[in-house]
Amino acid sequence: MISTDPKVLLETPLELFHKIFELRSIRSPLVIPELEAIIDREMSGFGTAQHEVFRSGNDLLNQFERAFMLTPQGFKFHFHWVEEQDLGNGTTLIIAETRITIPLHDRTMIFNPVRISAVFQKKNETYKLVHWHLSFPDSSGSDEIFPGSAQPVQYENVTVVFTDLVNFTQVSSELPPDVLVTELNSIFSRFDSLSLEFGLDKIKTIGDSYMVASGLCQKHENHARQAVEWGKAVLNFLQQRNLTAMHKWDIRIGVHSGVVVGGVIGTDKLSFDLWGDTVNVANRLERFSAANRINISAETHHLIKDEYKFEYRGTCEVKGKGPLVMYYVA
Repeated sequence: MISTDPKVLLETPLELFHKIFELRSIRSPLVIPELEAIIDREMSGFGTAQHEVFRSGNDLLNQFERAFMLTPQGFKFHFHWVEEQDLGNGTTLIIAETRITIPLHDRTMIFNPVRISAVFQKKNETYKLVHWHLSFPDSSGSDEIFPGSAQPVQYENVTVVFTDLVNFTQVSSELPPDVLVTELNSIFSRFDSLSLEFGLDKIKTIGDSYMVASGLCQKHENHARQAVEWGKAVLNFLQQRNLTAMHKWDIRIGVHSGVVVGGVIGTDKLSFDLWGDTVNVANRLERFSAANRINISAETHHLIKDEYKFEYRGTCEVKGKGPLVMYYVA
C-alpha cells in the first residue's frame, strides 16, 4: 500500500508504473488493494482487446480481478523500452512497449509487442493513474498464440539448447522427493528468468532436462550468440549457487542451429513443442558434453566463429547422420 506518512518518500509515476506490472505478475487477487491505491476511480481509458474496454478505475480493477482468476499462473512482462515525459502541473506521461507472456493450463500465450500509455497525476500528495491505454498487435502481425491451434510452423533460423543435470538419477534416489522438487524449482526458475533476459523461448522441461530455443518468437540478429550467452549465464549461476547451496549441481549443455518445426499435437494437455533434425542433434550434443561445458555443433560454430574462442573436439557418431563435428565454447 502507498503510505500517507509525509516522512515516507513519494513514489514516482515511473515507480508506480512498474509496480502495476509487478503486482499483475503475482498470481493472487490479494494484491487488488495495492492496485486500488494506485488507480484513480474516475480514470478513463480503453484497450484494443474486447475484454479490456473500460470506462473507469472500477472497470479496470474488475478486469484485473477477473484476469487473476482466469490466469492463476500470472502474467510475465518483458519491457523493450519505457519512456517518461513530464507534462507539467503534476502530470506525467509514460509510454512503453512490452512482451506479455500468459501461461495457461493448456498453452502459453505471447503478445508482442504490446504498447502502453499511462498518465499519472499528483493528487493529495500521491500520484494516481488517471489514464490507461493498451494496444495489442493485430492478428496479422507478430501477435502469436504460442502455442495455439494453428498448423505447425517451420522456423528457418533457430538455435536449440538442451541442458541436463549431471548424475541426476543417482542424486535423485538419495534425496527426499520434496527436496528434489525444491532443488529443480530453484534452478529452473532461474533458467526461466535468464530465458526472458536473453530473449530465448522456453520449450519444456523433462525431469532434469531443460530445453530452450533462440530465434523462435523473438528474432535475433545472431540467435546462436544469444543461445551461447544464455548457456554461459546458466553456468555462472550454477557456479555461484554451488558456493553456498547444500546440494551441488553440475550441468551439460548442447547447442545446435538449423531448421525446426513448431506446433501442438494431440488433444489433451496440449503444449508447444519443436521437432526436426536440429532438435535431435542438439539433444545428442548435450549427451556428448562434459560437465559444465557448452558443446556446440559445426553449424552453430559457423555462426559465432569470430565471437568466441573454441576447443575443437573431433566428432561423435549420431544415428542417421554419421560423424558430427563438435566444439567446446572456451
